[in-house]
Amino acid sequence: MAVADDSGPQSGPNLQALQRQLRSSQALLQEQGALIAQLSRSENHFRQLVDLLSDGLALLDPELRILYANPAFEAILGESAASLVGLPLARFVAPQDRASWDRLSGALLAGQGRRIRLSLGDAGGGQHILDMEFIPRREEGRPADGSLLLARDVSELNAARQELERLALSDPLTGLGNERSTRRFLTDQISQRASIPLALLWLDLDGFRRVNHSQGRSSGDRLLCAVADQLRGWSRPGDWLARMGGDEFLVIRPGLGEAEAWTMVGDLQRALACGVPLPDGEGLGMGFCAGLSLYPDHGQEADTLLRQAATALGRAHDSGQGLALFYEPSFTETLRTELGLEGRLRQALVEGHLRLAYQPQMDPHGRLIGNEALARWRDGERGEVGPATFIPLAERSGMIQALGHWALEEACAQQRRWQLAGLQPPPVAVNVSPRQLLSASMPMSVIVAAALKRHGLDPHLLELEITESGILPITGVSEEIERLAALGVTLAIDDFGTGYSSLESLHRLPIHKLKIDQSFTANLLSSDSTRLIVRAALSMARELGLQTLVEGVETGEQLQMLEQMGCDGYQGYFFSRPLEVEDCARLLADHAQRPAG
Repeated sequence: MAVADDSGPQSGPNLQALQRQLRSSQALLQEQGALIAQLSRSENHFRQLVDLLSDGLALLDPELRILYANPAFEAILGESAASLVGLPLARFVAPQDRASWDRLSGALLAGQGRRIRLSLGDAGGGQHILDMEFIPRREEGRPADGSLLLARDVSELNAARQELERLALSDPLTGLGNERSTRRFLTDQISQRASIPLALLWLDLDGFRRVNHSQGRSSGDRLLCAVADQLRGWSRPGDWLARMGGDEFLVIRPGLGEAEAWTMVGDLQRALACGVPLPDGEGLGMGFCAGLSLYPDHGQEADTLLRQAATALGRAHDSGQGLALFYEPSFTETLRTELGLEGRLRQALVEGHLRLAYQPQMDPHGRLIGNEALARWRDGERGEVGPATFIPLAERSGMIQALGHWALEEACAQQRRWQLAGLQPPPVAVNVSPRQLLSASMPMSVIVAAALKRHGLDPHLLELEITESGILPITGVSEEIERLAALGVTLAIDDFGTGYSSLESLHRLPIHKLKIDQSFTANLLSSDSTRLIVRAALSMARELGLQTLVEGVETGEQLQMLEQMGCDGYQGYFFSRPLEVEDCARLLADHAQRPAG
């Protein structure tokens, strides 16, 4: 049976369709191949980028085991990628962060993302502090399939931050605590210790400024470091030591009441008096003033206790070297009063409410040989304020320079006014504070020269009285005294016998006169030792070619004894109290009419 061949007419179209399908498939394969090649190139590029990352990158499986680590992560852990694969990340977590990891791993195993800072250990035993971000790996609609870990090593940054924190909380010179860290420590102690007492000892070194000025700031810094080392060696476990600025230090010792705190002061005084070892091998005995406060007796807060210790220190410092005082409530009231008075004194200086009185100085023949200019202040609220009150206040507040400059200007101006009135005033003596000699703003010699020129005053009509402590061998002071002498003014040492001047200083410096302090005059008739001291001082002055003047002469008996000792001049109530300008002018006119002789 013949079979009909009906494929002929259909074979053409079917073959063409198949050919079209084949061509379409080949094109698709080419497109897929190109896409695969492109993806391959992108993946290679991606891996190159990952390998170049400075931050660590790792893939973790659902059990938090490492599947992949880039070179930066290898470097962090000190392991190759091959050796890291399959290891649990928990193996590298530092012991101090185990608790944090345990809390974190629960969230990661649940498919959650997290950011955290952890320390991981490396193969060499070191540790790296890492800021880490865990990102869940999941496809849409499916549970997480592990995590992508990004890790940045912040070890150096953290170390730098800790160093900045340390510097912010410590004194850069001595390495002790500073005021900021002290407040933090004290606050923590109060919150932790409840009623357990604490003693605060705030001390200020005696004589440090003399070392600083005579030997230079670098020597002063070495001394402060040596004192800090001495304090470390003296301290007990649990003590807090701090430098509060300048030459002030603070000791906080737990568990001390008032009696034990006094014992602590004595122990420290003996420790520093035995000598602070200096870098050059020498030892320098140091004394100090101190203020003390107690917790909880004197306050419940850090700021209060520190303020009260500082207040007590200020009171001790004003009372004399080597003194230690516990805080008393009256100190605060006194300080408030002084602050108010200080403000009024500043106002009086600005508004011209101060004046000068003049106390005559006489020679053995009763002739007027000089006037000492003495500052006087009548306050609108308090009335007459004595110099024993406002002069120390000016010293403590730093106003003494402005007060001294005012007195110099006013004394020179008054001398000139008397001259223009036809009077012939003797030299006027003006007190000069050591701070004026050490002023960094303008040398005293420049100020004096300008005042003399401004008022047209002969230099021989001006005498400058420098307190005995002002001629200590301090850098720059000797040179300034010599410059003052070169102006032609007379230079006198005031309150002689109460300071620390040496015979070498008196011999070397261009001093013209010694003024023996009135404290010796007061005991002249009743004390053999006082008479011996005064007689020796007068004899020494004669040997050195210096004039002498004794202050505080109040009786004829004192005058007679001093005349027998050969004193050149006298000042005191026996002759005259300080005079107002008008009364002094009458005295000048009266002495001008007396015959010479």
